[in-house]
Formats: sequence, structure tokens, C-alpha cells
Amino acid sequence: MTRKLFYLCVLPVFLFFTGCKDDDEVAQNYEVTVTVKAPSGVDIGDVTDLEVVAANTISGEEETVAATNGIASFTLKAGTYDFRATGETEEYALNGVKSGVDVFSNQSVEIDLAIASGGGLVFKEIYFTGIMSYYFLDFFVEIYNNSNETQYLDGIILAPVEQGVNGNVTQASGTNLWDQSTELGDRYPLACVTAYFPGTGKQYPLEPGKGVVIASRAIDHTQRTLVNDTQLPSPVDLSHADWEIYVEGASGTGDTDNPDVPNLLSAYMNSTRPDFIFNSRNGQAIIMVRLPEGQSPPNFAADAANIVTKPTIGYANQFLAIPRAYVIDAVDIVFANPTNRFKLLKNEDDMGMTWVDGSNDGSLVNAENSGKSLRRKVIAITDGRVVYKDTNNSSVDFNAGGQVPTPGVQPTTVDK
Repeated sequence: MTRKLFYLCVLPVFLFFTGCKDDDEVAQNYEVTVTVKAPSGVDIGDVTDLEVVAANTISGEEETVAATNGIASFTLKAGTYDFRATGETEEYALNGVKSGVDVFSNQSVEIDLAIASGGGLVFKEIYFTGIMSYYFLDFFVEIYNNSNETQYLDGIILAPVEQGVNGNVTQASGTNLWDQSTELGDRYPLACVTAYFPGTGKQYPLEPGKGVVIASRAIDHTQRTLVNDTQLPSPVDLSHADWEIYVEGASGTGDTDNPDVPNLLSAYMNSTRPDFIFNSRNGQAIIMVRLPEGQSPPNFAADAANIVTKPTIGYANQFLAIPRAYVIDAVDIVFANPTNRFKLLKNEDDMGMTWVDGSNDGSLVNAENSGKSLRRKVIAITDGRVVYKDTNNSSVDFNAGGQVPTPGVQPTTVDK
């Protein structure tokens, strides 16, 4: 009698929890219809390869759907999503984004496409992660002329964007302090050294399909002396870099000046990090800037109106601020772990983000000390000239996860 009574008591409880689980699973999925609208002067029917990506902002999971006649349909779990649309015509690359959409019911989303801008010069590769044990002096970036016309490097500015986050670059560490600024406006604050190419306008041409490697220290880092088993050799020899960013007294340890490699110049140096290296070896946004004709980087930096103060508690930091209108390429590099990603750039400059995963198996772990770089995807090789993907969306333009650095080497195959 006691055993039968026990079964009768347990059975309703089991059925109750089973029923709740089924209801929750059904309630977690919602239908979302995304309508993509073409910019003025462009017919949506003329847009090819039109795709929409739904990216869960918490888990990092993404789903891609081809849009037919500008319509893409999703069945998504409950959550908050960023929706990114990309496409192209014979003349333009197009993209658009709708961020922070809460999906807790069936709904419709609209995305306005815009023509992706760009000045022909792009970041082909960025290496910042360093290797064990805590060696990060082998930092480099490579700039590439992705157009079919000669571009000029004269006066081009390179700079990481100041993070402005309490304690670290993660979302969990605090809000972006720059959101509290009343003087920043539509500008980016620049971190560490604001480096620029010398020249008066057309002294340093870069032919179509050619690139230049800019090294933080133009030496052969593979020859670094290893003093114990925890240290690893660097993957890059930068002794033949095209340019070097020499900063005397950098990071308090001194810099190395290769006399055979020309130096970029410094327009402004932030006292908190007098060197050209990312604040975080897990990544940081970086921009390429061309000032208006007739304005030089030193004169721009000397104008007090271009210096902004970071809102802080207890002390003040001043930074050079660059109008977004002057940006010709930008890459938002973030942590691999979705819960630690902090986007710094406006969607109009980079509607996505990219990262190094820090391991060889794709695990979303810290990138630091991984010895891996980020390289832009190849979409075509025409008459021997490599054409890199450039849609102002680093989520699709770059090979996320990272790779072995290849400074000065152009790929021979197209990326899938």
C-alpha cells in the first residue's frame, strides 16, 4: 500500500515538469522576417549574393540566410541579436546592420543597406598576439592597395582606438567611459602613438596589388634568445619590413631602430602607453586615416581643439581625436569569447568584428601568446593581382580565428 501511494505521488510531479519543459522548448523559438532595403539609386533586384546573418550577442552563434527579393526568414531561439546584411552590385559593395534586436516574439526587422566606403588602402594583415613567454615586440601591420589605381601613403595615419573601458576591454568590466564624454562627438580617441607616413603628397606611391609591412620593431624576431622551456620562438622575421615605427624609450625598455628601414613619424604620443603596440594582446580596434588635403598630421595634433580628455575618476588622460569622416579603413578586433567582446567602432566604419581564437582547435580562448595573426580574405586573383574582400564588415572580411603570420606574402588561392 505504501509503495503504490509513493508512485501515485511522484507521477503527477514527473508529468508536471515534463509538461513545463516541452512548453519552454516551444516558447524559445520565434519566427523573424528580415526585410533588406537598397540605398537610393540601387534596385534590390540588382543586388547579388545578398545574405543576412543573425548573430546571438550572448552565445556568439550565427545563422546565415540568403535573402530572396530582399527577404530573409529565420527561426531563432529567444535572445538578443545583431542582424547583418551584405551584398554587391557591379559597382558597389553594400552592407547594413540592425543591432540589439530583442527576439522574444515573432517579429519583423528592417535593414537599410549602404554603399561600403573605402579609399583603396586596406589592412591586409594585423599581428598583435605575441608568443610565450610574454613576448609581444614582434607586432606588425600590413597595408595593401586593393584598388586598380596607384595610392599614396604620404600622410596616412595609423593608430589603435583608445578602449575607454574600466579595468579591461571586456563588457563585464564596465561601461565605455567615452560614452560620458561631452567633447568627443563623432570622433575616435587614439591610443598610444599616433604614427604617420612622411611625405608631401606623392612621394610614396603604392601600386595596385602591392603591400607594405610596418613593424613595431624591424628585426628578426625568430632569432630571439630563449632562456627557458616556457618561451617560444617568434613566427616572424621583420628585419626586411618596408617601414618601422621607432619610438625612443618605448614602453620604458627602449626601442630598436633598424637603420636600413625607414621610420614612420609620430604626430602624438599618449603618456599612458608611449609605444605602437595594442593595449591588449587579445585585440583592439585599429584605424587608417587620411586627413583633408593641405592638413598635415603634426599641425592637426598641435590644434588644441583635436585633443580630448577621457572621463575618469581620480586622474585625467588626454588623447588625440580623429573625425570618423577621415577614416579610410577600420578593423574592430575583440576577444574570442563572446561574453568578453567589446565593440569600439561605429557600424558605419566596421559593422562587424573579428578575433583570434588563441588555439589550433577553434576554442574560444584568449588570443594572447598564440603567435597568430588576422588576415583579410581573398575573393579573387586577377592577372596575378590578389583582390581582398572589403565590405566594411570584418566579421566576413577577415579569417576569424587567426592564422600563422605571413608578412609581405600574398596568398596564391582564393578563400572559400
